[in-house]
Amino acid sequence: MAFAISRKHTQSLPQSTLPGCLSCPINNLPVEMLEMMFIWWTEVDEDAPWIGSSVCQYWRTIILTCPLAWSRIHVKFRPPPLEMEKDEAWCIEEGELENFGRDNPRGKPRPFLLWIERAGTTDLTLSVTITLDAPSLCIVLVELTSALADKMARVRRFELYSDTSYLAFEVMSRLWHTAPSLRYLTVVCSEMYWLRDMHDNFAMWDVLKHAPLLETLDCRGCYPIARNNNYTPHVRRLIIANISAPLRGIIAILRTCGSLEFLQLSSLYGDTLENIDPVDLPRLEVICMERTTMECCERFFPCIVTSNLRQLSLRCDKLWPLFSEEYRMVLHGVKSYDAFANFGNVFVAFAARSPRLESLYLSSVMLPDRYILSALRHLPDLVELHLNNLLVGVPAFRGLIPMSGSPSPRRLYIGIPVCPRLARLTLSNCDLLPGDALVEFIRARAESDLTTSVKYLDVDECERIEEEHVSLLRDIAGLEIRFVPCERENVTSDDDDDSEVYDSE
Repeated sequence: MAFAISRKHTQSLPQSTLPGCLSCPINNLPVEMLEMMFIWWTEVDEDAPWIGSSVCQYWRTIILTCPLAWSRIHVKFRPPPLEMEKDEAWCIEEGELENFGRDNPRGKPRPFLLWIERAGTTDLTLSVTITLDAPSLCIVLVELTSALADKMARVRRFELYSDTSYLAFEVMSRLWHTAPSLRYLTVVCSEMYWLRDMHDNFAMWDVLKHAPLLETLDCRGCYPIARNNNYTPHVRRLIIANISAPLRGIIAILRTCGSLEFLQLSSLYGDTLENIDPVDLPRLEVICMERTTMECCERFFPCIVTSNLRQLSLRCDKLWPLFSEEYRMVLHGVKSYDAFANFGNVFVAFAARSPRLESLYLSSVMLPDRYILSALRHLPDLVELHLNNLLVGVPAFRGLIPMSGSPSPRRLYIGIPVCPRLARLTLSNCDLLPGDALVEFIRARAESDLTTSVKYLDVDECERIEEEHVSLLRDIAGLEIRFVPCERENVTSDDDDDSEVYDSE
């Protein structure tokens, strides 16, 4: 295996090569350490074993006797770049070291069968790239199937990069008669094709049945259609990105994934969800939603129950609010807390069903102070709070001040402190929050016996928070501060405070 060689291999090298090889300081390291270096190299560079074995005879001996260095196999079926069409030295291998300094060793096709042979009997990570314009595509599929037919039982990680979901399904259906060791599956399809073959989005569910131990399913530019609810995969991490997948299809998938622990979704669109029973995901700990809309979240959140959720990241599309009905209502004089009442109430209800949340990230979410504070009141275990491009202002932060802080007639709630364990706060592009309110909040938390003092504060380009405010906090023991002043043109002023004002009740 990986560590089965020792210094005795140097005895088989030509004596003329030993002085030059071993005189290099890195070669004085133990062989086991060099092996680990080569294995880590393969994690970040697909050409690593081929380039490393061409450096010197000493490295070559070590790499050729280390199967793990060859266990990450990359196969690419696509037209060669123009500069390689007339390149006769298409693979640097087997003693062509004299050309190593002149020819670019990267991006060359590699002998696939030789790669598998050098991997020995180790578990494999297989990466396949195939495009519609690959030469002799049908022949390529047959050759690939023949070469990998008896190797899929050893594949633990499979990565497939294709132009279309139809082509991806064609490759997988040919290979996967059985994949008993597969743990991680990544399928990436080009976004430019998804509209064309959306009607026959590939039946990945049928393929997944042959991988009973699959733990991570990462789909980008495609998504599986759960055709058979009787099939329950053991997927713990699910990623669906770069495709406008309907919410109804996502809910159907989640309904079969009772063991799910991590969920990442992006570019969803909010189709109508009526008469759908909520999906209970008792093990789900992380939800990341990116490039989404508040309308989509408003329909999605009521459909899931996540009592064990620990981390929520919600990143809405920055341009979406400008075209939303709620934004037009605000422009016509409707108060923001009325215009966004529907989403605000849904978000508060979701927070109430997720009381164990420890980390909350909100970006470009049109959520007024009233609803932010109401949601935070349900999160006693919250430790990290990240707010980016939000309408958060004075009312929310005064509501976070515990009773032991300095008295304020405008404090929203009296009694149990809100988020008593909050220790890390990040504010970015929050232009409505004045520096005085932030200073009051941080100092009150530091002086209170009911709450944990803030240990880390990150302020990034918030217009109304300046260096003079931050300097007032630098004397607080244990507080680490990162401050980036705002260099954008002023969009608000002290005389134009759009933050909400509440009665003391």
